[in-house]
Amino acid sequence: MSSLHTQDSSDKDAVDADIASLATLVSTNDVYADNVITPSGVSSIEIDYSSASFSSEPAVMGTLRSSDSNDPVIAVQISGASDTDKVTFVFADDIPNGNYTMDFLASV
Repeated sequence: MSSLHTQDSSDKDAVDADIASLATLVSTNDVYADNVITPSGVSSIEIDYSSASFSSEPAVMGTLRSSDSNDPVIAVQISGASDTDKVTFVFADDIPNGNYTMDFLASV
């Protein structure tokens, strides 16, 4: 197990704070992250994270990105409420081509 050490910038002689115990806390949190290539022409996408087996509704976030810097930026938001195994994202415009990927994260 590794640990992270920090130094207080206001006191150059103050040394390290060991936070190795964070590894234990991280292991108790359920996190699911993935991405999906977003098909051309769609105005929404449903993300299924049932394989994560969340026991309660997770906090969910998503971002939409394109592999081509000339593609337009398209706003994305959650439609309705997420549940323990899926969420629907809607786009401000239909996806114009196959260059877009939806990245998402769900965590309890």
